[in-house]
Amino acid sequence: MPFTVQDLIKDKQKPVIVDPDDLAQRAVELMIEHDFSQIPVVDRQEKLLGIVTSDVVLRAVKNLNVPLKELKVYPHAMSKLNKKILFRADEDLFALLDSLKDTNAVLIVDGEDKLTGIVTSYDTTEYFRRRAEDIMLVEDIESTLKDYVRAAFNQPVGEDDQQELKDAIKEITGSTRENIGRFENGIIHYIELQSGSKHELNKADAETAFTKVFKDKDSEPKPFDKLTLYEYTKLFFITKSWSCYSSILAIEKKVMNELLEAVRITRNSLAHFRDEITPMQREQLRYCSQLLASCQSAISEVSQTDINDPVEEEIVSNEPPNDDYSLSASDQQEIVSKDEEPTPKESRLAALALRLQQQQVGHDKLSLTFKEIENMISGGLPTAARQHRSWWANDSVSHPQSQQWLNVGWCVSTVDVIEEKVTFTRIKKQQQAYILFFSALIAELEKSATFKVKPPLSQDGRHFVSVGVIPEEGQPAGNLAFAFTRYKQLRIELYIGKSDQTENKRIFDALEKCKNEIEDELGEQLYWERIDHRQESRIALYHEGAITDSEKDLMNLRNWAVNAMIRFQNVMNRKVKEILY
Repeated sequence: MPFTVQDLIKDKQKPVIVDPDDLAQRAVELMIEHDFSQIPVVDRQEKLLGIVTSDVVLRAVKNLNVPLKELKVYPHAMSKLNKKILFRADEDLFALLDSLKDTNAVLIVDGEDKLTGIVTSYDTTEYFRRRAEDIMLVEDIESTLKDYVRAAFNQPVGEDDQQELKDAIKEITGSTRENIGRFENGIIHYIELQSGSKHELNKADAETAFTKVFKDKDSEPKPFDKLTLYEYTKLFFITKSWSCYSSILAIEKKVMNELLEAVRITRNSLAHFRDEITPMQREQLRYCSQLLASCQSAISEVSQTDINDPVEEEIVSNEPPNDDYSLSASDQQEIVSKDEEPTPKESRLAALALRLQQQQVGHDKLSLTFKEIENMISGGLPTAARQHRSWWANDSVSHPQSQQWLNVGWCVSTVDVIEEKVTFTRIKKQQQAYILFFSALIAELEKSATFKVKPPLSQDGRHFVSVGVIPEEGQPAGNLAFAFTRYKQLRIELYIGKSDQTENKRIFDALEKCKNEIEDELGEQLYWERIDHRQESRIALYHEGAITDSEKDLMNLRNWAVNAMIRFQNVMNRKVKEILY
């Protein structure tokens, strides 16, 4: 059902109007009183005749050179109606929006041209703002229900569903027992139609037949994050879940079920563009959202998953040196992280992403207050972030701000908008993906490289890995490394990281003088990052790709990385040796 103009005017008061015989001064006084820039003119039968605007009044005063109190609405201060600003209540709201691009108000008339309402740009903005808020409240409720269920099942965010949760999902999404019952009834009905008489059904055989026919369809339940609000509600009320938080909510199951059922009905009205929801329904949404949010801290405490307080530590590495000389992994972590400072064109939340990316391996949770995040991003969080749990949803499509933490391998596990606190958790699947990707990459590089590959002794799930030094002979000037960036790219780099900043910049500048020659030999454009505010410098090659890409895309990315690193090392090793020796 489309939105209509009636949705905007049905709860509004009767329009403020003037009579054609009124003085223009009265029209001006009414406009000032109500902060209008125009006011309709109607006759005694309430038919619309024209409109008084501030511009028309000013022109009349200027050209007639008489006081305002001597002017009448008609004929001195009334302009004719433009049919483009006249609409009926049953018209499509979006047609009205097109007209509001050229004027700040339109007039609503009935079949007899009687004025029934006025719609301004503010009215439409407020209408859609209210609908957006209603939808956000529903999302808040759904997100919080998911948090409650995860707490009951000790299900980490961003990880594969655990078997106990899978079994529960299978039970509530058209449960096996209900489907077997329908299957049996269907068999009984078929036999009756064929034989004309009733027969006793062997339930054991019927269940065996059901399992054989439907075993493939019933083998894997829907993923937890793909369920509907109705299905989250069913999980919320199963015995395992409800027993975890019924005492905290301190409300009867039946009463809570009725509240959530009302929420579901309201959600469907919003999602399917049905009638505008009532103030009572809107209040139900607010109350349900607040009730669930108010108990969330207590729910988290009774769950089996502990929430760690934020840890402020210097980022160090357990990775031992693998040669007489190499830049330490701690230096490399510092380099990869600190020089990727957020740019002015990036979201302010990039600073938060950088903080998460810098967390030491083994520190898999980070709790931050909203104030700490605001200090980090040097500005305030959006109002929605403080008011709505759904703003923090791990949904990069509907909530693009979540790309900042998802792209660096973290997700939001819990949010308490009342306590103003959010907890981020490292995505274990992504950490494992880094280990698998770099392990395979190093194995392929060792087979094909013409230089000595010097990887770490083991992979620990970080987004980068060092594979060698430049030059190979003598005192190295820097490390060769692969690194995934926050911008969904894989980087091949030479990091010039000697202890002497002056020497680092001298080597970089000497290489940059050969920029055209080096790039022509490589057949690739390089990025020359002098990084003046830091001791180190970097020369890098970038390629589109993220650790979350498909298996096929990651295989292609590894192939590119191996070939590019071999060519890159060959050119850089020779050029750095020429500069040093």
